[in-house]
Amino acid sequence: TIDTKMRAIGAHQSQFKCRGLGTEIYRDIARLNGRMVGVQYAEGLDVHRLLLA
Repeated sequence: TIDTKMRAIGAHQSQFKCRGLGTEIYRDIARLNGRMVGVQYAEGLDVHRLLLA
């Protein structure tokens, strides 16, 4: 869930501060991704290589 993800991010805040972003931005991004697919929160994924069998 988003709360679990946010706790994990909070536990590693020093890893995220060097990017110049507050940790709450990750909740906002998940909310935006969710809006695009009709749910409250979603994770965005990048496809680097599509394999077709």
